[in-house]
Amino acid sequence: MPRSKLLWFEDAVANLAKQLKAWQRHREREPEQVAAVMRFSLATWFARMRKPENLTLAEIWRAINYLKIPKDEAVAMLTAGLEALRK
Repeated sequence: MPRSKLLWFEDAVANLAKQLKAWQRHREREPEQVAAVMRFSLATWFARMRKPENLTLAEIWRAINYLKIPKDEAVAMLTAGLEALRK
């Protein structure tokens, strides 16, 4: 798949998925547990992690709250790509 000119956005979204997975492991949550909280089937959860750009902000915050990610880290995760625009 060709990458767009918005590389910072694609990288930020990919990084968000990686960080959610890392917190899932850190909190010792199984994918089935996260999928249930997200109100997804397990297959949908895996599909969203493969293409995290399909996640809505509400869904991301639901995962953040369930995984008890500190708010400052959560905000940093969500705004990481925007920092590139300030330069």
